[in-house]
Amino acid sequence: MPNQRYNKGREKEYNICRRLKKDGFAVAQRTAGSHSPFDVIAINKETKTILLIQSKVSKTPKWNELAINRDWGWLNDEFRVEFRIE
Repeated sequence: MPNQRYNKGREKEYNICRRLKKDGFAVAQRTAGSHSPFDVIAINKETKTILLIQSKVSKTPKWNELAINRDWGWLNDEFRVEFRIE
């Protein structure tokens, strides 16, 4: 049975997905169990925006937020995107 912290995090991720879909994102999905740097991926077809979201249940200490941005801030850049079926 998942622990309480996991359940709170999962529920927050689902809430984020629901909000993004309501805001017009065609895709808003959890990356459950992936251990990736982000918890939710969202794609807006109209604005061509891709969001990679790191969700936190509690307030993140400033030092931790800085470390996350240091490690993953490079994601705030422009990328070429390809869709493939393999």
